[in-house]
Amino acid sequence: MPVDPDRETWKPGMSWENAVAEIAYLKELAAEMGGPERIDRQHQGGRYTVRERIAKMADPGSFVKMGGLMGGPEYDDDGNIISYLPNTTAQVAPRVDTGDPLDRRPDELLNIIPTNRRAGYDARALIRHVVDNGEFFEMRQHYAGAIITGFARLDGYSVGVVGSDPMRLAGAMDGDGADKYTHFVDLCDAFNLPMAIFLDMPGFMLGSAAGRKATMRRGVRALIASAEASVPKVEFNVRKSYGVAADAPKSIGLPHNLNLRFGWPAGEWGGIPIEGGVAAAYRREIDAAPDPEAHREMIEERLLRLCSPFKAAMHGDVVDLIDPRETRRLACTFVELAQPVLEELPGDPTSTPCAPERRTSLSARHAPD
Repeated sequence: MPVDPDRETWKPGMSWENAVAEIAYLKELAAEMGGPERIDRQHQGGRYTVRERIAKMADPGSFVKMGGLMGGPEYDDDGNIISYLPNTTAQVAPRVDTGDPLDRRPDELLNIIPTNRRAGYDARALIRHVVDNGEFFEMRQHYAGAIITGFARLDGYSVGVVGSDPMRLAGAMDGDGADKYTHFVDLCDAFNLPMAIFLDMPGFMLGSAAGRKATMRRGVRALIASAEASVPKVEFNVRKSYGVAADAPKSIGLPHNLNLRFGWPAGEWGGIPIEGGVAAAYRREIDAAPDPEAHREMIEERLLRLCSPFKAAMHGDVVDLIDPRETRRLACTFVELAQPVLEELPGDPTSTPCAPERRTSLSARHAPD
């Protein structure tokens, strides 16, 4: 096959079909130059050489867990990730008939949150109960595991999903989690994907280790990404929602776009968790008590009895408190009603990270520290 010097190669903004065609062209060209057997020998030899050198330097798994470049099968040969995205940032992902009824009420959600507010649960199972056919395509699973990001469908529409894993750092956001969240929000905003949030976040991770990771500075980037995102968002406060870290997902779509927030009966939210607030506000009283630890627990239990998601809902903190089994129906309805807004986003020059007006801020946010 002759080389075509005038052939147009793939450029940013072109469709996925062009990129796939370019890969096929290069494979044919390589085969023409050396033949399949020679290329396979070079590939195998190069793979073993690289693997040998990596084994001498570090555990290959560290590149997944620390680098966060893959973290899962999202870039497999089947190209599953592409099925959730539109061909270009100037389009909206097409709807797919999944056969999962919109009004399905998953009874498993009734008891998925433990009565013990300090106990963990399977947050990924929660997400799978809500999305179409339980299919959740997670991104970077082994990197910053406290923050869950991935793609799914609701009533056939592609959505970006963000959740919190209470089994990892109690769901708190650290520096790596902030970067993971920031990149995913920018990705959804660039490809005009509505977002569904399942929040159980007690705040930013604190301590000397978090400080060395520059958690606060990287957390500010997460807040900026949320403030700049213009895609519609529906949020379900399944349990904890405290502090500035929880404000990041809350602010997606504000103040001029679609942003709905529902609460579950187990939900609790505020500026600071009760445990931290008691330690600060009642410090002198606790220190003066004969048994400081017992006195602190007594104050916490007293304040917890006064907490109620119904009181918070009356003050407008959420649109409504819902039966957890209604989560899927509300999420699907929201995504369907948001489609006209999504169709207008590609025509708005300030609605995506590819716009010149936003390029500067995005470059600064993803610049290495």
